[in-house]
Amino acid sequence: MFTGLGNLMTIYLYFNDISDIQDGTFSSTPEMRELYLQHNKLKRLRADMFTGLGKLEILRLYANDISDIRAGTFSSMLQLKVLYLYNNKLKSLRPDMFTGLGNLQELHLQNNEITDIYLGTFSPMPNVNRVQLFANRITIFPFEYLSDIQTLSSLYLDNNQMTTLPPVAYDVLSSIADVQIHNNHWQCDCRMVEFRLKMTKSSSFDEPITCSQPDNLSGRNLIDVNLKDLMTDCQKPNITRFARIGKYPLIQGMTLRLFCNASGIPTPEITVELPSGLEHKATEESGGRVTVLANGTIIVKEVTAQDSGQYACIAANSIDSTKAYFSAVISPKFLVPSFPLPILNILYLIAAVAGTLVVVAIVLAIWCKCCRKDRSVAVGPDSGVVVLNTSPPAVMYSGHGARVAWGHPMAMARV
Repeated sequence: MFTGLGNLMTIYLYFNDISDIQDGTFSSTPEMRELYLQHNKLKRLRADMFTGLGKLEILRLYANDISDIRAGTFSSMLQLKVLYLYNNKLKSLRPDMFTGLGNLQELHLQNNEITDIYLGTFSPMPNVNRVQLFANRITIFPFEYLSDIQTLSSLYLDNNQMTTLPPVAYDVLSSIADVQIHNNHWQCDCRMVEFRLKMTKSSSFDEPITCSQPDNLSGRNLIDVNLKDLMTDCQKPNITRFARIGKYPLIQGMTLRLFCNASGIPTPEITVELPSGLEHKATEESGGRVTVLANGTIIVKEVTAQDSGQYACIAANSIDSTKAYFSAVISPKFLVPSFPLPILNILYLIAAVAGTLVVVAIVLAIWCKCCRKDRSVAVGPDSGVVVLNTSPPAVMYSGHGARVAWGHPMAMARV
């Protein structure tokens, strides 16, 4: 379509009925810097739609019907700096959607239907400085995912459905110059105590957090609420279950999985204490030999004899903490003797020969049993005939020395 336009820098394709882009459409425009595709009918984005756009810097895809972005869609756009995806129908964000966007500076995702943001979503964008996520359906935002992005200067999360803020959110939000989190359904109760404890009148984070609930605090700014008014419905941590996942015997080298289920308000943080005395706190990421996930799952890989013993699950919130225990038994491996390859070959040969000899012996025994019959014949003292019962088959000798095989027509004739 664009053959001969190798020096083209900008293409305007907005306000059309484009529902698909064929592979190679832009392969003849390698110098393009801006692509306008807003206000079309695109529903799904694929990697082959944008091949040949290695120098593209601005991509406008807003106001389409995009509900899915396939893995690697933007992987060839290594120079992309601004991505407009607002006013679409995206429901979740995954890290594979943004692979290759290491130079992205602005990500515009407002006015979608986003509810879930998966682990590592922002990892492919270490240089992003502006993230627009307002007017979505986000209930829980993973603030800890942003802690490694030092360039972030603007974060818009207003007009979502968030109700509480974890303590880590305060540190992240305080480090960002431009933050908008108003018009969320903030529940100013015990779950906000730890966040409120970090707030001060001189804080660099001055975005107002207006309480929606409970009714007696509705409309008030969180920073103006007394701590004791937030603690009316607090609950101490309670561990309802601490057990092993699976009932099979646990052998050295296998993986031990435990589950610690705890409740409380605020939601308690889980820490596991190993038999060695080392402690591991909950994290959203799996890594290393020991992992404690935020949902209470504990994973110990390649267990050894030292992993036998008592495990402790510690559940703690701003109100109190509690412990539960579980004892694990790790059995040693069953060792199978091993031999060098030449010895194994000799053993296989000996076994094969022995097996053959056994089979031959059995066959001979059966054959001999069938042939060993009493074949001695008494013809009379003067007959001159003697029949010998021998094996192999008997041979009859006459008195005159003639040799006749047993069974021959003359065998029983008088000589």
